[in-house]
Amino acid sequence: MQNNKEKAAICIDIKVDYPFIYFLGDHRIVFVYEITSKKAVNAEVLFNSDRFRAIEMCEEEAFETFRHGGRTTPEETSFFMKENELAELVKQINRVIQEN
Repeated sequence: MQNNKEKAAICIDIKVDYPFIYFLGDHRIVFVYEITSKKAVNAEVLFNSDRFRAIEMCEEEAFETFRHGGRTTPEETSFFMKENELAELVKQINRVIQEN
């Protein structure tokens, strides 16, 4: 049996650095999505995409200057999100897609 860390993912801030959109969640988790087309996404597309990932920020990092380059999702860590939170992520991603 694996000892997975499980963390809630309540997003509290959003930042766009097109083509990337960043969502800061509780526990200093940043969800990153890379926009690669003008086609709208849905929850299924989002979670089955290799362009959506979660990265844990260091304590000393500020979300405003956070960059994900070269980082990966911590191994053996899972995240869960309420349906309404997931819907908000999808909504924000689609808003950025439409604006660009």
